[in-house]
Amino acid sequence: VIAKSFARIFFRNSINIGLPVITSAKASDFIQDGDELEIDLEKGKIVDVTRDKTFTVSPFPEFIQKVIKSGGYINFTRENMKK
Repeated sequence: VIAKSFARIFFRNSINIGLPVITSAKASDFIQDGDELEIDLEKGKIVDVTRDKTFTVSPFPEFIQKVIKSGGYINFTRENMKK
């Protein structure tokens, strides 16, 4: 999900279920329904392939990236309890 802003509780709940939410006013204003995107969360890069435009955003901290890759906080916790 890409938007100009998010309520803090929505942002945190999204991360907890493994849904990456990206704040970018410029990208949100530019991207149109149906545009094909490539998003690199580690590098903080959004590419609108359809309209050939790249946006840079702050990448998520490593911990949050791990939670998202795990599919949410519950899965992240399960994976780490096994270790």
